[in-house]
Amino acid sequence: MSFEYIEITDPLFVENKEQTGEDDYIMVRAKQYSHVPIKIPNWTPQAHCYTTLFKQYEQELLEAEVYPDDVWVISYPKSGTTWTQEMVWLILSMLPKRYWEVKPKTIYIRRNPKSVAVSYFYHSQGIHYRGSMDTFVRSFAREHQFYSPYHAHVIEYHELQDCDNILYLSFEEMKRYLPAVVRKVCEFFGKTYSKPELELLYQHLSFKSMRDNPTVNYKSRDPTKKGEQFIRKGEAEGWKKELTPEQIQLLEEWTKEKVPNPEQRKLFE
Repeated sequence: MSFEYIEITDPLFVENKEQTGEDDYIMVRAKQYSHVPIKIPNWTPQAHCYTTLFKQYEQELLEAEVYPDDVWVISYPKSGTTWTQEMVWLILSMLPKRYWEVKPKTIYIRRNPKSVAVSYFYHSQGIHYRGSMDTFVRSFAREHQFYSPYHAHVIEYHELQDCDNILYLSFEEMKRYLPAVVRKVCEFFGKTYSKPELELLYQHLSFKSMRDNPTVNYKSRDPTKKGEQFIRKGEAEGWKKELTPEQIQLLEEWTKEKVPNPEQRKLFE
């Protein structure tokens, strides 16, 4: 077996689980990782939170084919993945072991953890979650949300900086400097466009346009849930209006605990 499976017994997880309709979650840790080029001294993979369905696809995941012309967009959930996917698709237009051997073009996008917590809460609420924001935030900070742990996800990918097939972006950077980010991604893929074509890209990728685009906003996903949108507000600092001072303090102390290195902590500002 290539993975270790660990049952979650934390009381907060049990409380939070009662608010969801998901299958049981389980912590999954990779046991074979010598091929991963992360250079953190004495690094070993942390266990990540998935559903128990992961067990059914373990072998398929390890043996999945990876091709040189693949493009991978990677992030922790609710960090700007859909936005980045749309940009990459427009520009190009028109983790199996092989990933480390073939080295396809990869874009990793990160987002401030407080923004992730708020966005992930509303996303989960739109699917199955019935708990409060406070319960969700506390569970998020205990690494018991799907795809957690959050900080390790970000740090470990940024330890691959020596890999020339990876481009790093942030949600906040895209919000503030979208034209510069689009040009950076074009350069990464060796694409050139005229000024009018770039202007069309900027317009299409504006957050208002993304919210109105049914292809990426999934408005028809469940017509019974009126007013709910996959792409909600997309604010860089919307968490300031949503989180209580206690929740903000909890998330900031969580980051300090998980990321003692001051340089690495800049990734979460």
